[in-house]
Amino acid sequence: MKRQAVIWQQNSAEVTEISELLRLQAFDIQATTDVLGVEPLLTLYQPDLLIFPLHANVPDWGRWVETVRRTSPNLQLLATTDHADPERERELQQLGITNLLRRPLTRARMQDAIHALENDRRQARPEKGRPWIPVRFKITLPYLVLTILFAAGFAFLLNQVVLANSAALFQEQLVVAGQQTVNWLAREESRLINNEQRLIFTAGVREGVATRDTDGLRQLLLPLGVGNGEEAIEILTPAGVSILSLRRNPGASIEQFTTSRDDDRMANWFIVRAVIEDAQQNVQRYHADVVTAPWGSYLYVAGPVLADDGSLIGVLLLGKSLGSIAGQVRRETFAPLTIYDLSGQPLVSSLQLADNTTAVGPPLTASESETLLAAAGGQTLIRTLMLDEAGFREIVTTWQVAGGRTVAMAGIAQPQTTLAQTGQQTLRQVLAFALIAVLIAGVVGIFLARRITEPLLEVV
Repeated sequence: MKRQAVIWQQNSAEVTEISELLRLQAFDIQATTDVLGVEPLLTLYQPDLLIFPLHANVPDWGRWVETVRRTSPNLQLLATTDHADPERERELQQLGITNLLRRPLTRARMQDAIHALENDRRQARPEKGRPWIPVRFKITLPYLVLTILFAAGFAFLLNQVVLANSAALFQEQLVVAGQQTVNWLAREESRLINNEQRLIFTAGVREGVATRDTDGLRQLLLPLGVGNGEEAIEILTPAGVSILSLRRNPGASIEQFTTSRDDDRMANWFIVRAVIEDAQQNVQRYHADVVTAPWGSYLYVAGPVLADDGSLIGVLLLGKSLGSIAGQVRRETFAPLTIYDLSGQPLVSSLQLADNTTAVGPPLTASESETLLAAAGGQTLIRTLMLDEAGFREIVTTWQVAGGRTVAMAGIAQPQTTLAQTGQQTLRQVLAFALIAVLIAGVVGIFLARRITEPLLEVV
């Protein structure tokens, strides 16, 4: 494709002379001998080159150059002269016109001038177009990009592996905590039964039950209850009416008990009826149950008080509040415990938030409760809790007493902080690996780039 040129000279002979030389350089020529004809030609043809006389009568060269460049933005300017004029040449150089075509005109001089203009255009191109990028950088860049991608992929996979291992370890710890809690509840039930047996066979207790001696029983049982750390002692008649009730008030000191009698509200409790029915069949067994009474929610164990002839003369119950159980489980196993009734409603909880306030999670859904109760013993449920923007994982299992009867459900929760983020040490190791990999790739890339480009530089 031919390039376009506009020639402005002061006479036709000069125009003809320059046109012949330009055609040899593959230019299409448009010419004028009047300065006023330059701008219309530039507007119409948008040429690559304008050749003008250095000594033309132009009142303001700066304004004229600005006008022609604005008319044709890609235009290059070449001035012709037949003698040296340092002052005028300096003026044009200040306007960015550095190439001159001196007479006498020859083909070689024209070629040199055109080549100089082309070099100027190539050197100016990075400023106007996209920036020049060194070859060595182009060779090194793919290594750096690939290394960063590999490092990012490695970090992602490592993070996933760490999180997966953390999740598995966390769930294993949660299951272990749940099993420890179940074992603790079973031991506490056994402790209450053993203490109850000792109370029943304490000298004077059976006689006091037989004679309904409330004061005498209180004097016998209160020191024993305080010494054993008991929270509730109930002695009932075979009809289920209380002969003596000793209950420690919540939050009170260990020796502060309230005393009452003639309360028949325990007559319909399952464990009371079970003890009475067993005695009627000459069976001596102890029963346990979780009971919600007006004075609170308790784990009670009940056993028969028998006369020398084996007849039932009373029922003795030992109880421990569920709040005390949950708190003691937390202190001894470091597992916060929430106890749910058989419908899934939370009764008590020792779950604490970061500010040491006690929190109670949401109830179990009906389907969750039914699934746990319908399954065989040992069935567990793991769910996620959000309490005051803190995440917890809770394992819930049935609470079964001696004989395999389910009396409640127990939930053990742990904060999910171990799953929230990869440990700081692991992150530092990943970042260190990525940095070392990038440095190695950079060194290798620079070395290869130098080996590739040095022979090319010698050729150039």
